Amino acid sequence: MKGCDVEPISAVIDIVRRNSESSTIPKTVHLYWENNNGDSDLPPEIVSTINAWSDTHPNYTIAIWDRQSVAEYMPAVLGVAVPPLLDAAHFSSMRSDIVRFLALYLFGGVWCDMKLAPTEPFLDQLTNTSTPFFLERGSKQAPWLPENRSGWIRVSFMGAPPGDFFVLDVLLQIIANIQNRVPGGILGISSSTLLQQVAGHAEYLGRPHNFTILDADIIGTKLVHAKDSNQPSQHWSARQRTESVWESDARPLEIQLAAAQAAIHTGPRNEPPINRRKISGLVGADPFASTVPNYPTDDFEFHYSILLGAYHSLDDRIAELTAALATAEKLIEAQQQERVRLIGEAEYNYSELKRFQAEAVHNYNELQRVLEEFRQFTSSGDSS
Repeated sequence: MKGCDVEPISAVIDIVRRNSESSTIPKTVHLYWENNNGDSDLPPEIVSTINAWSDTHPNYTIAIWDRQSVAEYMPAVLGVAVPPLLDAAHFSSMRSDIVRFLALYLFGGVWCDMKLAPTEPFLDQLTNTSTPFFLERGSKQAPWLPENRSGWIRVSFMGAPPGDFFVLDVLLQIIANIQNRVPGGILGISSSTLLQQVAGHAEYLGRPHNFTILDADIIGTKLVHAKDSNQPSQHWSARQRTESVWESDARPLEIQLAAAQAAIHTGPRNEPPINRRKISGLVGADPFASTVPNYPTDDFEFHYSILLGAYHSLDDRIAELTAALATAEKLIEAQQQERVRLIGEAEYNYSELKRFQAEAVHNYNELQRVLEEFRQFTSSGDSS
């Protein structure tokens, strides 16, 4: 990549795959960039961010993803094609959400948004474990939050071992949300609010996920914000108020109608309700861990999207079984027709065999008669 000290993903994908054989968080840093201007050259601030990772963590593999490399090296997950998931998202931030959970599930490692650049080496303190970590959303980033800031986590910086169940849980929900084009904002469809909802739901079901929350004030000294060229009005958080988060609505008609009916009955939902329940035992022994998080659990959108996902999956399964039944019926019909044909051929062959047998008996009798006449003829000749 021009101006970067890091090789393209095609040159390091084999290393990334070997790293993913680790039972702990691999020493791979995943970055994602979309150049919406069509220019092949990376902006200077992005080059600076990439080089910062390479300079501060020379013993880590830096994997720089874009839509083309994702389609090439992560074409499908759990039987679902990835490019259509990316194509469905209107904003690059949602596509970034898809890639971050996809990359961590398939390969493991550390994910960091391009807007954050490291100031010093610090990942070794986070990757020598099999416990996923996420970054706390500190008071400086969200001054309207409660003083203790607990229960609010971000997805801009996180890490996990390959195949982690929490990451899988979130990824499955993102896929369901995209396939069903659930209503709402990006945070609840594919980002931090969804992450918190999945964690709270797992706790509610009695199977809590284990993960670490990193103190935003401590990590804030190790990661700094790179320059953001977007004006506030151009940011996805502002644009999603007037633009759809979806490129198109490809859901089955009955799901679209159900979603529209639910929207009429519930009204607009900009933020999940702040009805939180204390979650215990989810903070690891990492020195950067902060307070135990709380999670919103009484969120209609989240449970509604789960039901829609389940309905959609069941609908697909019914369609598959119906198609399989139709195929089986055609096969049975074809076998029955073949059986009738074979029986007909057998009956015909049997009748032909009986006819040949009768002809053979007749011919044998005729031969016996001729032989008898011949013997009588020869005997009469000898006597004369």
